[in-house]
Amino acid sequence: ATGCQKVVDQFKAKQIIRKGNAYFKEQLYEDALKQYEAAMKLDPSEIRIKKFVAMANMAVYNPGSQHPKDLKALETSIKYFKEYLSVKPEDQGAAKFLVTTYMNSRRYDDAIDYFKGWLKTHGDDKQAVQTIAMLYARKGDFEQSMDWQHNLAKLDPTNAEVFYTIGVTCWDKSYNT
Repeated sequence: ATGCQKVVDQFKAKQIIRKGNAYFKEQLYEDALKQYEAAMKLDPSEIRIKKFVAMANMAVYNPGSQHPKDLKALETSIKYFKEYLSVKPEDQGAAKFLVTTYMNSRRYDDAIDYFKGWLKTHGDDKQAVQTIAMLYARKGDFEQSMDWQHNLAKLDPTNAEVFYTIGVTCWDKSYNT
């Protein structure tokens, strides 16, 4: 009987997810979120729900706001993106959404830590190295930004754009200080 109930709950959860997806497409994010949370209660083992809950919270979050509702949406979004990515680390779409959430909330160190972790298993990912350099620049850490840009130059020594970016970063530093 327990096995049958689990199958019924999983089926109901899928129906509720579809309803949530319809709301999400209509940009009714809070309604979508309610559906996803209901589906998660019915089938907590369905990992995709965590991604959907994270995305809906990301959509509800108002960047820069310190309102408790927005801060809760931000933290919930990050929590569920991390849980989802711990099971599905190769989902680059979800990873980009997590990093976007970090950037929108100016949590540059968290974004940098994410990419450094990524590089442990994908050491030749030029885009990740470039992103770390850019994040350090946004943070205002010129030295670290330059170190990571030089790392990128080592990974991609024939890419003139890398050296151009190093030059622009140096010019920007000298001009603005």
